[in-house]
Amino acid sequence: MNSAEPKPGGKKSAFVACALIVVTALGGLCWISALPLLGFDAYPLIASSGVKELGDLWRLVSIELMDGRYPDGHFHRPLVQLSFALDRALHGLEPRGYHLTNLLVCAISGTLVFGLARRIGGLKIWSACVAGLFFVAHPLQAEVLPFPARRADNLALCLTLAVLLMQVRPGAVLGRGRAVGLCLLSWCAFAAKETGAVVALLGPLLLLIEGEGTLARRFKSAMRNAWPTILGVALGVGTRHLVLGGLAGHTDSSLLGSLTLPASEYLWRLLYSQPWAGWNSATLPILWGLFAMLMICGLKSRPQGTGFLFAWLIALLMVSGLAGRVHDWYALLFVPAMGILVCVVIEKAWVHLHADRTPTKAVPGILALGLALSLLVNGPLLQRYGNLIDGGKMLEQSLVQVDRLVANAQVGTTTRLNPWIPLLPPHSDGSELRGVALTSDYSLQAYVELLRPELNTRVRRYEAAVGPGESESWTLELVQQPLPSWIRRH
Repeated sequence: MNSAEPKPGGKKSAFVACALIVVTALGGLCWISALPLLGFDAYPLIASSGVKELGDLWRLVSIELMDGRYPDGHFHRPLVQLSFALDRALHGLEPRGYHLTNLLVCAISGTLVFGLARRIGGLKIWSACVAGLFFVAHPLQAEVLPFPARRADNLALCLTLAVLLMQVRPGAVLGRGRAVGLCLLSWCAFAAKETGAVVALLGPLLLLIEGEGTLARRFKSAMRNAWPTILGVALGVGTRHLVLGGLAGHTDSSLLGSLTLPASEYLWRLLYSQPWAGWNSATLPILWGLFAMLMICGLKSRPQGTGFLFAWLIALLMVSGLAGRVHDWYALLFVPAMGILVCVVIEKAWVHLHADRTPTKAVPGILALGLALSLLVNGPLLQRYGNLIDGGKMLEQSLVQVDRLVANAQVGTTTRLNPWIPLLPPHSDGSELRGVALTSDYSLQAYVELLRPELNTRVRRYEAAVGPGESESWTLELVQQPLPSWIRRH
């Protein structure tokens, strides 16, 4: 595999490139830290992550995600619980601290993308820096960073990148310390989100491609050095099975999902990402053509590295397909591979143009550069997503209303609340209503418990049956009527 050779001053340039990526992530995306805690699951995660004594740390590692509050499946993500416990201890309910953690993870991931672009793509320092910036600036960050609970995707990706970068190079001996580190990081990747299991496939594959000699010899060498990565994921799967009594997952999770999930669902989000605006299926043939062009040009210039990136995409499709569904933020795991591929094509075109000044050979690079610039224009570095900010303000106003209701709550009474917080109408086909938070009973239940833990509270929807013992509690009844007029049209 092509890898960049160190040159005099290379370490200094690499440090400057990484610093640029970090500053861009923390400075360019800092507007996100002013948002409230968006998403259904932020407050349930905070409420289930309290730590009063040392034994609570073990509890967080050994409980179901959100302590069983999540109504749409069963998961075990102890690293997410631990990270929320740390944020809660440091920041309480102040949103800025939770957003800062997400931004730090994003910045670290950007520098890891830089390192992998150097190792996998064989890119020069500043081309690799562009790959890191591509990751930080991609519009899909707007689907992850403003929503603290989607930290699971953020953490899983960051740790996956770290594991790949830590793999020993051909001919190197796997030391005990690195073996322990790889095993721990691999477990953490899976403990952040199930898609972290992809490192058990990509780690050995990276070593197989980088090896020398016959295929059998390379395979033997790869497995000899990749066993800590495989072991870490295996331990994560075993722990999950013990906690959940099985692999669990979403109610519609399916082993066949990885075979039936259309790759086009992710391709739209990678090449034509328009957060909060829906998708246009008419662009699909163009996107597939552009993707095929990038792969062909990448294979010609960096056959082994591009082959690994393609295997990365296939492996992620298989693993993420097990969920049986596709959300915009799922595609974040594909962004590093796509960014490296784009930069491989751009660098190769630049070399041709600089060496023989043949414009036709620069066409793929121009198209790739155009793609990168179009994503930058729609990304969170240049866009502030007014509808997202407005939705956050509406949420803050609703929280003030809830605070007032909770302060005046009395046992044995029932209070009604309309928690509907619209953000965007449905897509043109009427699918996927987009809201920011607190339209669910389990989310508000957690929020009220955080405000007044001594108050016996029941939160239920207006159509739910009256539960036993409600006369001994304060009941918050959610009435989502009347609905906005644009909902009635669909």
